[in-house]
Amino acid sequence: MLQFATSESSRYGIAEEVGMALDGGCKWIRLTGSPDRETVKSLMPGCESAGAILVLDDNADLVDELRIHGLHLTSWTRGEAIAAREKLGPHAIVGVSCQTTRQALELKGLDIDYMVVPAPADADPLEFYADFSKEVREAEIAMHPVASGNFPIVMLPSVIASGMAGVELSSEVLEAEDPVGFIKTALASLGR
Repeated sequence: MLQFATSESSRYGIAEEVGMALDGGCKWIRLTGSPDRETVKSLMPGCESAGAILVLDDNADLVDELRIHGLHLTSWTRGEAIAAREKLGPHAIVGVSCQTTRQALELKGLDIDYMVVPAPADADPLEFYADFSKEVREAEIAMHPVASGNFPIVMLPSVIASGMAGVELSSEVLEAEDPVGFIKTALASLGR
């Protein structure tokens, strides 16, 4: 699974970012920051026609109002994660950002679909993700861990092989000479 997370860019607006990700074949878009209602609403038809999942950071009210696919909590407590699921119901996708395995353990038993996990700057990402995946599996936490970082495309299959369910890309796409081509190449490297 490849998730594209929008990012502030001096080159592109949010609609351009989402359009390029969709043109590249990405089927999972995460709107970061605090886009307004009209911006989110304007992006929905393109995602829908491309068959792409659309999740929004930290605004359960807007997710519920517009009935988009889901919510991503960038910072959370166990109680906030429970409240988000209760508000949005079982049909919505709920994901969280997760910095450590200890934080991941707080999610045990919750109906959370995925967690985005950045590797610490001082760690070897493949070792970190292998250890993280093993601990999550052993703790029987039933959600998909998604690696987040500035990975070279050739590294993506190894990240998945380390036990991660997917990869989130962001600024590396926007910094590429050809963002659409970058997404296509990333998806091909993941076998999608």
